Amino acid sequence: MLVKQIQAALMALTDAGLCSKATLQLDEVLVEVWGEGGSEELVLPILVEGDPFVDAQLLLSEELAPPVLPDPILAVLVAWLEEADGPGYASLQNYYVNSRWRGRSETSSMVYVPKQRLFQLTLHRYAQVIFRTIPSENGQVDQALATRDLSPAEKTMFGLSLWNLWMKLPEDFRVIFADGGHADAQDAALVVVADERHDDGPFIDYMFREVARRGLLRDEESLANFAADPLSFVRRILATDYAAQTTADQALVREQLIWKMTHILATDQDSTSRNCWEVVREVYRILRAARLLRTRVSLHLLQKNIQETIDRKEARKQAESTSNRHSRLKDFWPQFHNSSRLGTPLDVKSFTSSDVVLPALVPSPLSKGSKSLKDLEWKTRGARSHCSAGSWNWLPALKEPPLTVKDAIAKSASTSRINHPDPKLVVAKDACGLGSYVRDKKEIFPKLIPDSSAMAPTTLLPSIQDSPKESALLYKGKFQRPWEIGQLASQSLSTKQYLSACNREGLLPSTDPFVTGHSDCINAKAQGLSDRDLLAICEMLEMGSPVRELDLEGNASISERAFLHLFAYFADSKEPKEPKVSGGRGRNLQKLSLAGCPNVVQDEAFAGLIQLLGSNSMQNLQSLNLAGLALGVNWQVPLCKAIRNHGSLKILSLADTGLGTRCSGDEDDNTMVCLVELLSSRSILHLDLSWNCFGALGFDFLGQKLIELGTLEKLDLAHCSTLSKKSPWSSSMVHLLEHLGENTSLQLLNISGNYLDFRAGLLLEDSLEYNTVLTEMDVSHNGLGNLGIRSLLRLLARKTSGLQYFHFENCSKGTVVGARTDMQIFRASRPHGRYKLDLAQPYDRTLLRMLYKTAERLNVSLDQTFRDMTSSPAYSHASKNSAGIFSIPQFGMLEVTFTMDKVLEDRAMAMGSSDPLDFSAVLMCHANLLRILPGRSKQVALLAQWRRMEGRREEQSIMIDALSKDFRLSFAQMAVMCQDRAQIWDVMASLQCTPMESPLQAFLGKRLIPNSCDYVRMLQRSARQYAINADNPTGHYSLDMSNPIDYGVADSLAILDNWEGALRSREGRMDTSQLGNNSHARNVQHANCPLPCSLTDWILAESDVLVLDYSSSRRPKGEAIKDTQFEMIMSAMLQFARSPARCRLQALLQISHTIHVTCLQLRQIVDLFKEETSRCDAFTLFYNRMVDVQNEKVVRMRLGEDASASMLCRLGYTASFPYLQPEQIHLHLSFKNFDERLLVSSLLKLSSKESPSNIKDPLFTSGDGVVDPLTLGVPKSWEQMSNVPKHGVFETEYVCRADQRSFKVRKDLTEQMGSWDLSEFAEEDIYFYNFTSKLPSDVLMLATWMIATCGEHSAAFAQMRQDKDPEAQMSSREFEDGCKRLGFAKFKGPGEQQRFQSVFRFIDVRSEGKISMKDWDSLRYVEQDLELCIRETVIFSQRLFGDLASSWAALSDGAAMMTQEEWQEAWETLGYFGPVTQVFTYLDKDGIGSCSSAAFQQLAKYVVPSPSMKDLEQA
Repeated sequence: MLVKQIQAALMALTDAGLCSKATLQLDEVLVEVWGEGGSEELVLPILVEGDPFVDAQLLLSEELAPPVLPDPILAVLVAWLEEADGPGYASLQNYYVNSRWRGRSETSSMVYVPKQRLFQLTLHRYAQVIFRTIPSENGQVDQALATRDLSPAEKTMFGLSLWNLWMKLPEDFRVIFADGGHADAQDAALVVVADERHDDGPFIDYMFREVARRGLLRDEESLANFAADPLSFVRRILATDYAAQTTADQALVREQLIWKMTHILATDQDSTSRNCWEVVREVYRILRAARLLRTRVSLHLLQKNIQETIDRKEARKQAESTSNRHSRLKDFWPQFHNSSRLGTPLDVKSFTSSDVVLPALVPSPLSKGSKSLKDLEWKTRGARSHCSAGSWNWLPALKEPPLTVKDAIAKSASTSRINHPDPKLVVAKDACGLGSYVRDKKEIFPKLIPDSSAMAPTTLLPSIQDSPKESALLYKGKFQRPWEIGQLASQSLSTKQYLSACNREGLLPSTDPFVTGHSDCINAKAQGLSDRDLLAICEMLEMGSPVRELDLEGNASISERAFLHLFAYFADSKEPKEPKVSGGRGRNLQKLSLAGCPNVVQDEAFAGLIQLLGSNSMQNLQSLNLAGLALGVNWQVPLCKAIRNHGSLKILSLADTGLGTRCSGDEDDNTMVCLVELLSSRSILHLDLSWNCFGALGFDFLGQKLIELGTLEKLDLAHCSTLSKKSPWSSSMVHLLEHLGENTSLQLLNISGNYLDFRAGLLLEDSLEYNTVLTEMDVSHNGLGNLGIRSLLRLLARKTSGLQYFHFENCSKGTVVGARTDMQIFRASRPHGRYKLDLAQPYDRTLLRMLYKTAERLNVSLDQTFRDMTSSPAYSHASKNSAGIFSIPQFGMLEVTFTMDKVLEDRAMAMGSSDPLDFSAVLMCHANLLRILPGRSKQVALLAQWRRMEGRREEQSIMIDALSKDFRLSFAQMAVMCQDRAQIWDVMASLQCTPMESPLQAFLGKRLIPNSCDYVRMLQRSARQYAINADNPTGHYSLDMSNPIDYGVADSLAILDNWEGALRSREGRMDTSQLGNNSHARNVQHANCPLPCSLTDWILAESDVLVLDYSSSRRPKGEAIKDTQFEMIMSAMLQFARSPARCRLQALLQISHTIHVTCLQLRQIVDLFKEETSRCDAFTLFYNRMVDVQNEKVVRMRLGEDASASMLCRLGYTASFPYLQPEQIHLHLSFKNFDERLLVSSLLKLSSKESPSNIKDPLFTSGDGVVDPLTLGVPKSWEQMSNVPKHGVFETEYVCRADQRSFKVRKDLTEQMGSWDLSEFAEEDIYFYNFTSKLPSDVLMLATWMIATCGEHSAAFAQMRQDKDPEAQMSSREFEDGCKRLGFAKFKGPGEQQRFQSVFRFIDVRSEGKISMKDWDSLRYVEQDLELCIRETVIFSQRLFGDLASSWAALSDGAAMMTQEEWQEAWETLGYFGPVTQVFTYLDKDGIGSCSSAAFQQLAKYVVPSPSMKDLEQA
C-alpha cells in the first residue's frame, strides 16, 4: 500500500508537467523486510527525468550556477510527506547525476537527452508520532506535537533516559525537532542529552538502544526487566565473550552508582537545567557540522584523486595505449614480413666473419658488447614464431654449387645453430629448424618442396615473388612496403634505412612507435640495446627523423664509441643527408635520459656530452637524467658548469652520481663548487640529488643557497645524509632543515631515508611553521618515532603552515625515550621545565625557538615565562629577523626555566574560575592554551591525511597516539575519523582523554561506535579514565604508558603537580615533598626503577609501567554532606555490595569532588570494603575531603597497623602525619627521603615542648648497617633538619600523657606541615582515641564485658569497690575479687590469676600496686570505640532491614542462635565489613561463643531515629 501511494504521487508529478518521467526503483525484498519490522530504515531511490527548470538552468549556466530555488519537485515531495501520517518519519535527499547514455536511435538523430535527478527517500521507523516545525509570521518556529500517546513498544525507540526526560518536561517543551528533510535533526531528536540528569549513563543508554534494536524490548514488562537488571540483557548480546561480560558488568555498576549519587547530591545545587529545545538545537548543530566536514574531506580527497587521474591521463597520452599498439603492429607486421624478403639475401660471412664492416666509430674486431651469430635475437623463440620465422631472408646464397633441396634437407640438422667446423667447406644448415618437419609433412606442404630440376633456389624457403600469383598480388598493392602506406609514408627514407641496417647487421627490428613512424620519442628504457641497435637507430636519425625525447636508461651494454656517434649526430657539425631539416638536429630534443649507462662516463664520451650540453642544438632541452652514473671527480665541476649555463633545463636528476663527501667528514672544495654551480641555475625547477653523500657543511651551504636561489620548486634528497660530527648521533641533514623556514619556493621535498629522528621532526616543525609554500613532503624510512611524527602532525594542523600532506611510511621505529635519558625533549602540550641548551647544536637552537613561539602564542612577556636564566657567554633574548624567525646565536651554553603558571592562573580566572585549586579549570585552560585545535583551513588536510592511511594500521595507530597527546578535537572531526569502521573502537578509546568542546560532544562521540562488542572493547581499552578525578587527584596510580589513556592520566598528573608546586612556592608554604622538589607525586617508579628527577621535569616515556602515589595539597572548604544525603548514598552503595570493589571505588571517585565528609562518615565508607587495599584506597580518596581532620585517627583505627603505616607513605609522612594525635603511631623512616627527615625534626620540636621522653624506643641503623639504640636519646641537633643524617633508617613511637599535650604546638605543626586550616578549631573539638587493636586481648575482653554488664566503665569501678568514694583505690586482690563477684568467668581455668594480674598491671601505668579512678579512666577509650562500633552496626542494619527484628531474621536465617563464625559470615554476605567481632563479644556476655535473639535485642538502646520521609523526599 505504501509503495502504491508513492508511485501514485510520482505519477501526479508527471501529470502536472513537473517532469517527463519519474521512476521508483525499489527492492521488493527490502520492502517486505521493512514492512515486517526487520529493519529500521527503508531507502527508496526515485529517478526523475526531464525537469524543465533544472534542464534550462544547467544548459544556460553549464552546470556552474546554484540550483533553482525553490525547487518545484523537492517542494512538492516535502509538502506531501509532511501531510502524511504513518509509522515513522521520512527524510529526503536530493542528488544530481549526469545525462544518461543515448540509445542507438537517439544517437543517429542526435536528440537532446535531459538530465536525470536522483532522490533518495528514506523511511524511518523510530516512533509512531510525527513532530513538525511550522514557520510563523515573525520568523520564529512554532512546535506542534501530534495528539496521541506512545505505546509501550513505541517508547522503546526513545530510550529509558529520553522517555523519562520527556515525561518530566512541561507540555510546552515536549518537542523533538524532526524535520523530514534533515537527517541530522532526526538524530538530534533521538539523542540522549548528556547535560540533563538521567537514571543511567552513556553505556546503559547505548545498550538499551542495542537491545531495542534487536527486538528484545516489546512491552512494559520487558522495559521494567531491563531497568531492574540490564546486565542479563547485555549478556544475551555479548554471548560467550566472558571478558566482555565482566567489563560490561563493571561499567553498568559504575554508571548506575554514579548517576544515582549524582541525583542525590543534586538536591542542594541550584540546577539551571538547559531548555530541551536549546539542547536539541545544539545537537542538530553538532551533527550538521559533522556531516559538512565529512563532505569537505571527501571533496578534498576527490579533488586530489581527480588531479591524480588527470596526471595519469596526461602520462598515458604520452605513452602508447594497448589498442593503439595493437592497431599499429597489425598494420606494420604483415607488410614488413612480406616486403622485407624482397631484398638481396645477406652473405653468411656477415654473421661469422670477425671483420664485420661497421662505422668507424665502432672498433673492429667486434667488442664484447657486440653480438655474434649465436647470440642473434632471431634465434629466440619469438623470432621463430609466426611473426618472424621465414619473414626475413636470413640465409645467404652459396658460393659453391647449390645443393638440391633434398640434398640440403638430408645434410641439415634439426637445430637452428649454424656451425662451421671447416672454414673451407661451408655447409648450409636448416636455419629455421623446419627441414625435417617440412619433409615429414610434404603431403600437406607440396609447394614448399619444389623439384630441383624446376628451379635452383638460393634459400631453403621460397620467397613470395617465386609464385607468379602471389607476386602479382604484391605488385598490385595488396602487399606494399610499410614505408609506402599509412603513417610510415612520412618517414619512408628513415624507416627504410633502419630496416636496411637491421637486415645488414642481423638485428631483430624494434616495433617502437618511433621506428614505425607513430611517435617522435625514442623510449628504449631497459631494452638491453647493444652498439648495433643504437647504430641502427643513428642511421635512421641521419635520414632526418625528428626526436623530442630520448630515453636510453638502463642500457648498460652500449659502449663509449656508440655514445660518441650518438652525440655527434645531435651536434651542429653535420647536416642531415636528405631531406634537409630546418635547424640543428637536436634543437627539438627536450628530454634526455642516460641513467644507468655506465659507459657514458668514459672520458671521451662524457666530454662529448658536456660539449653537447653547451651547444646551441640542445637549447630546448628541459629534462636531463644522469642518475646512477659514477661521475669522476674531474668531470663533476665541468658538468655542473654546463648545467648552470644551460638556460632552459628545468628537470635535473643527478641521483647516485658520487657527488658530495666520501666519508662522514666535511665536503671538499670540489663538492662546494658543484653545489654553487647547480644552485646558481635559475631555470631548474626540479633537482634530484638523492643517494649522494653530503655532510653537515654541505647541507648547511645547500640550505643557504636555496634561500638565495628562490626558484627551485621540487628537491629530492633521499638517502643523502651522514652522521654529523657537529651533532653527535644525529643526521647531518638537520643543518639543511634549519634553513627551510626562509625558503620561499620549494613546494615538494623528499628527505626519506636520511637517519632523521625525533629531533629532525622538531626542526621541521619549527622551520616550516610559517612556510606557506611547501605543500607536500616525504619523510619515509626515517626513525622519527612517535615524537617525530607528532611534530609533523602538529605542523600539518597549524593554520600558518602550507603543508597539506606528508608520507611517513616505515617511520615508527624511532628513538625510544626512556625514563633515565638526558635528552632535552620539547613537550608541546607541557613545555614547562628546566632546559640545558648547547646553542651550537641545531636541535637545541630549535628547542629554544619553540619555547619563544610558545610564549608568543600565549601572548605573554618573555620575563614571565623565562626564569632563572644562566648562560656562558652572556645571553639576551632573541629577536626576529626580516623573515619573522627568531635569530639564535650558534655558540654558547644556556640554562633556563620555562614556566607558565602566571598565564595559567590569569586564563583560568578569565574562564570564570576564581579558585586557583580548581584543577578541572586548570587542565581545561592548559589544554586550550597548548593543545592544537585544527582550524577550518587545516582540519580538512589533517583528516585527509587520516583517510589516505586507511588499511595501514601502524601509521593509523601513530596518528591516533599523536592526536590523543597534542590535539583538541571536536565531534565532527572524530566522526570523520570513525568512518573507518574497523578502527572506530580504537579511535574512541584512545581519544577519550582528548579535551572536547563540550560534554555533549563527548557523549555523542561514544554513539559513533557501531555495535556493542566494539563499545565494550573501547571500555576495556579506556578503563583508566575512570581512575582519576581532576578535582580530587589524590590516589594510587599504576599506568601503562603505551596506552594513550594511561599516558593522558600521567600527563594530567604532571600538569597538576607542576601547578600545585608553583602555588606552594608562591605562597611560601613549606616544602613537604618526598625528595624536596615541591612535587606532590610520591614513590614514583617507571619500569620498577625510581625516576631520576621529579614527575614535572620527567619526559613521559611511552612504554612500560609508571607507578606513583599522588597527594594533593588541596584541602576542604565547606560543610560536610547532610546526613540524609549520606544515608541515601550508603543505601545506593549497598545495592551493589556484591559488585567488584574497583567499580564502587571508581563511582565514589567520580563524585568525591562534590562532597565533604566527616571522619565518622568516612569510617562507614571504609567498612563497605573487605580487602585492605580497597579500604586504604577509600581512605586515601576522601582524605582531602575531611572537614574534621583533627579526628581522623578514628578512621585510622579501622585500618590495620601495616595499612596505617602505608597511608603515611602514600600521602606523605610530613603532610599526613596526625600531629594532633600522634600517639600509638609506630614510625619506620628512611633518611634518604626529604620528608621523612623533616618529620623527625618536627617530632623533636614537639617533644621539646611536651616532654623529651615522649619519643619511645628510638633505634637508628646507619647507612652502613651499624645499629645504634640511642640510649642517651635522640640527638637534640636533629631539631635542625640540616643536621639529620641523609642515610640510614630510624624507628620510634611517640607517646604522651594527656596532661603533657601542647595543643598550640600540635596545631601549628598541622597547619604548617599539612596545610590544614584549623583557625576555627579549639582543643575541645578534638576527640582523642586510642587504637584498641593494640590493647592486650585480655584487657579488651574484660573491658568489653564490663561495659556490656555495667553500662559504663565508671559504674563497673564503683560496683567492684562497693563504695562511692571517688578517691578510693583498688588493689590487685580487690580487682580480681570484684570481677568474679560481678560474674566475669572468661578467665576461668589454668592461668586465671596470671591473666588478672596482667590486666591489672596494664591499668596501673604508674606501677604503684593500686589503681585509682584516674587510672581506671584509661578504659574509656575502649568504651568509646565499642559504643561507636555498635552504633555503626545498628545503623547498617537499619539501612538494610529497618528494625532489629528484621535484621536478626535476615542474619540468622530464622535460627535462634548464631556462632561467631556464622555471625561474621552473615555480615560479610550483606556487604558490611565493620567491627562486627567487637559487637559479638559485647553480646556474648557468658563467653559461650554464641549469640541469641534476646541478646541481639540489647542493641535497641543504640538505635538511631530514621530520617523523616520529608527529609528523604527532599533528598
